Amino acid sequence: MDMYFKVKEFEKKPEAKDYVYVRFKDDDQFESMWVKILQGTQQQGYGELNNIPVKLVDRKLGDTISYKTDKEGVTWESKN
Repeated sequence: MDMYFKVKEFEKKPEAKDYVYVRFKDDDQFESMWVKILQGTQQQGYGELNNIPVKLVDRKLGDTISYKTDKEGVTWESKN
């Protein structure tokens, strides 16, 4: 998780204000990817996947996903 938080620091830069770094989990696979915010904030909302997934083959560039940041500061995909 150290690397996740190092990359997530980029969200604080002005040029990243429209993006959020989201952690995805699918069974025992984890992957973190950038999401372009369509509605909401960097803490909660929905947006468009801005990476090509490597591990999570059921996701693709441009997919719309919901996300929410937990109390530890990790932003997770929200599955409704």
